[in-house]
Amino acid sequence: MRQPSIWIAAFSTALVGCWSIEPWLPGHFPRDRVGRRWSLPLPSDMAQFSCCELPVADSSRQALEELWRQTDEQIVDAELRPLLRANGLRCGILAGTIPPALRSRLLSAPTAPQLFHFFLARGQAHFHPCGGPWRYLACPIYYAGESTIAEFSDAQLGLSFQWTNNKSNDEEFVVIPAVRHRLTNPAPFLWSEKNCWPLATGESETQLAFLKIPLALTTQQTLVLGAYLDKEPSLGSYLFQDPQTQQTRVLLVRLRADGDKATPGNDSSSLFPNPANRYQADDREGAN
Repeated sequence: MRQPSIWIAAFSTALVGCWSIEPWLPGHFPRDRVGRRWSLPLPSDMAQFSCCELPVADSSRQALEELWRQTDEQIVDAELRPLLRANGLRCGILAGTIPPALRSRLLSAPTAPQLFHFFLARGQAHFHPCGGPWRYLACPIYYAGESTIAEFSDAQLGLSFQWTNNKSNDEEFVVIPAVRHRLTNPAPFLWSEKNCWPLATGESETQLAFLKIPLALTTQQTLVLGAYLDKEPSLGSYLFQDPQTQQTRVLLVRLRADGDKATPGNDSSSLFPNPANRYQADDREGAN
């Protein structure tokens, strides 16, 4: 006698799962409001970001320079800009979206762009790898008026993204160049203490804190991160240039508005191009 009731319960569950309220809405009802009441808001101490890694062919450097001309690099503190340039790093804010004509020229590289989404709580860090791993990395670093070589074994270069509050209690997006590598003795003039990477692999993460870039990023702005092409070799060229594929990477980071869904389709027609699966970079031991 219980079998019919079981089938009725199963059918009701399937019906609820497939049923949608949208066909029953009036024609004038705005469809973008459907389902908003069912989405949970982000906690007040958390923010959502999109990051697009855009590879640009060396043959399209003019288009890349045009992008930088539309980017406000004066947003970075005047005292920090010379140090960033000495290390081959570029950073600025692009208001609005990339013009369609410029975006089409930037997308001429054979490698597809990559789109990522991540969440950050205040005080939390997100490591974004740049390029492939190195079995041995000897990277030039400029600091305190002198240039030296920072050496790492089994290294992965990248950027540490942080969402925090400054001394005035204003929200800041912070970018710090970082290296994940095998445990080694850090040079004291580069960093004051050793920050262990919380994984049981014997590796550690070193942040170049003297290159810390704090920015007041809003949802109407796009952060552009890249390298000076006239600074080779440099930390910037190691982070953003790939001599094997003859491409230069540019990172576009955007703070998403509260309530935006982390779906690639929302960005494909505005700032970011269509996403692609992240490729596995080749071992770059022989790149030197």
